[in-house]
Amino acid sequence: MAGFFFDKRINFYKNPMIEEALIETEQMTPCVSLIISTDKSYPHYKLDEARMKSLLKKLEKDLVDQFPEKEVQEVQKKLHKLISEVDHKHLSKALAIYASPTIEKIVYLPFSAEERYIIDSSFEVRDLLYSASNSVDYLVLLIDNHNPEIYYGYNSVLVKSNISDMPDGIEDMKRDYPTRVANFTDIDDFNEINLDKLLRKIDYTLSDSIYDLEVPVIVCGVKRAIGHFKKITKNAEHIIDYVEGNYNHNSTEEIYKAIEGSLLEKRETDQQEILDDLEEAMSNKRCVFGIANVWTAAQERKGGLLVVEKDYACKAKIGSDKYDLILDDLDIDEPYVTLKDAVDDIIELVVKSRGDIVFVNNGKLEEFNKIALITYY
Repeated sequence: MAGFFFDKRINFYKNPMIEEALIETEQMTPCVSLIISTDKSYPHYKLDEARMKSLLKKLEKDLVDQFPEKEVQEVQKKLHKLISEVDHKHLSKALAIYASPTIEKIVYLPFSAEERYIIDSSFEVRDLLYSASNSVDYLVLLIDNHNPEIYYGYNSVLVKSNISDMPDGIEDMKRDYPTRVANFTDIDDFNEINLDKLLRKIDYTLSDSIYDLEVPVIVCGVKRAIGHFKKITKNAEHIIDYVEGNYNHNSTEEIYKAIEGSLLEKRETDQQEILDDLEEAMSNKRCVFGIANVWTAAQERKGGLLVVEKDYACKAKIGSDKYDLILDDLDIDEPYVTLKDAVDDIIELVVKSRGDIVFVNNGKLEEFNKIALITYY
């Protein structure tokens, strides 16, 4: 199979720089996480420089107020270097910029994120994890008599493939017959045979693509072509939806709009499977829920899979025993460490114990008090 074009995208769990930033936080203070909204429609794909400078000025003032000058200077230098290196041609919905005395990293986020900065003893990685949890790779097959195409999709980005085995169209099928077939008694039967032959060749090419990528497929085409394709395809188990319409002359943005509902439905299905896993783990007594219980299990390094609602946050204090979380009377002056968001700290604990993180839509975990953890044991 000749080449798909692939974007180089961050894989959170396999990226050693981000993993090191989480695990060895005590060596890197201060850690600055800067989340910036971007807009591809902006002229020349430029960031809003005035807004960026204003945000950076506030960030640097807070850095100077909170940390020694030597540490601040090193982080400031890295921040300005990273901002100067932003690739404006590949902006998506947001940027995440990470800088500490030892770490520097830019991540292009394929979803909108609240613009903010965080200065802490570790990096703010929830947006990265949310991206990893809710991103989807897929193929879009456009069935057409004259120009069938396969697109590789990543979230809302579609890239046309360059596959040499893909037939050009139904005219290739007609040329395969001897000249005498031109006198075919029933032209409709002749066209049906050619269509099925074309669709089998398209399906064969699709099989190669699925074998290489192992991703779900959405098929687009006119009603008649879809009907025939359903009967002959050997890839039915990989196809998540059929979308009626001829999109071969549409832009990638228009194609994505047509298939967006199919992707949203897949995400809903995936989230329901996670909820089913939680219920099964509960019955096997391998699931804890509620922020305090999850905190304790995460501290004990039992975290296998953390499931949390997308926007859930919880201010708390760590008790005299690090395994206890204080949720009440937070305003009382106690010598306990205050957590801006205990959920973020739990996320870090689970990642450190090599667990996984999944975010679900708000309201999905109502019976689990917004957060649950499937434990290793």
